[in-house]
Amino acid sequence: MFQLLKNIFGFKDESLEIKNALQEGAYIVDVRTQPEFNRSHLNNAINIPLDTIEACHKQYLDRNKPIIVYCASGMRSKVASNFLLNHGYTRVYNAKTIGRLEKLL
Repeated sequence: MFQLLKNIFGFKDESLEIKNALQEGAYIVDVRTQPEFNRSHLNNAINIPLDTIEACHKQYLDRNKPIIVYCASGMRSKVASNFLLNHGYTRVYNAKTIGRLEKLL
């Protein structure tokens, strides 16, 4: 039943794709605020707060490399991943939360 609801509403589990992207050396992008990032973050994560992603993405990210985005609840990472996809990045994965991505590492 859960799988049926996932299919109907377009929920997609990208866990395998995220694991593969990590093995390829993906950027790990934390889109939380600087104070949130300073309190805790994943190793090798780049902090590009959501409110700065439009101005900073070209400075920090390469379009040819996979990108994994996370935040606290999954809302900001969804907005950020959609922004990046709409700006020519083709391999962008929304890990949603820091905790979910930690489990995949």
